[in-house]
Amino acid sequence: MDAHWQPKVWEAAYRKGMVESYFLRLNSPDDNWAAWIKYTYLRTISAGEAIGECWFVFFDPAATGSDRIRAWKESFEVTRPAINNGRIAMGPNSLLPGSACGALAGAVRWDFDFRGLERPSALLAAPFYSASVPTTKLTTPIPIGTATGRIEVGNRVLELSAVPLALGHNWGHRHTPSYVWAQANGECPAGSLFFEGAGIPAPLENEGGKPKLTVGKVRFAGEDIEFNLPHSLLANNSRVEFGRWSFQLRNLRWRLSGEFHWDDSLVAGLRYEQPAGDAVTCLNSMCASATLALSRSRLLGGSDVVAELSVEGRAALELVTADAGHGIGLLV
Repeated sequence: MDAHWQPKVWEAAYRKGMVESYFLRLNSPDDNWAAWIKYTYLRTISAGEAIGECWFVFFDPAATGSDRIRAWKESFEVTRPAINNGRIAMGPNSLLPGSACGALAGAVRWDFDFRGLERPSALLAAPFYSASVPTTKLTTPIPIGTATGRIEVGNRVLELSAVPLALGHNWGHRHTPSYVWAQANGECPAGSLFFEGAGIPAPLENEGGKPKLTVGKVRFAGEDIEFNLPHSLLANNSRVEFGRWSFQLRNLRWRLSGEFHWDDSLVAGLRYEQPAGDAVTCLNSMCASATLALSRSRLLGGSDVVAELSVEGRAALELVTADAGHGIGLLV
């Protein structure tokens, strides 16, 4: 993040409605818990003024029953921030370049500093950020970072010391009505690997299907490998099923195969209101698992695997759908 990191909700182009979010995901190093914190600006078509929504979802794999996932959300009046102050504020909840704090419903509190360990990443190719599709744009200001501070969930106090963190930012005239999004990172023998990808739309009806548009990006050992340019869009393919996303991505030099899946008991059902007044359902898990295999193409045909990554219980997988038959209860 830098001095130009400002909410887009105040821009004239979005006076007829928009939704914008900044979200943090944290995964404890010992996989004992995960948290997802989201600061959302919602500007409805009818009201024309933005409101703030602050969300906190806590994942506790060791718990049982409904305690495995707990979620809170509150809405707040918001005002336009001063130019270039880099501050997102919603009631007692704030997000600044380098720190986050807040409290919701007297049940959860957070106050921590964070820093990025990798440069920002943009999942979409540059032309998509000015195009009409996809309707939601997204960037990742911090793909890999750490948090230090404190989170309180009920009577449980979590002292954070270099806890893995990622920061994302998305915005648009509405939530894309149907999509799958995933993110994972880790160390493999060949070096560090970060992946982010999406499929649009994500057809869950009739037991799933193939998105029409699949994009992805890998950062491997410091190099950005993009699967989002025209030749990749023609070659990429993926399949979405409930709780599972598998894909094959390619560009002129690289190939990536992968799969994400979640545990059904560690999925948060969330209601995302649209600027037009309707809503979609977000099925969100910060405790998903992933396998990835990155290969380099040979000049004379074939390819060689250069990196493989397996992540258990600390990847992100999110499905947004208008299909009411998913069977996941809504928490907020």
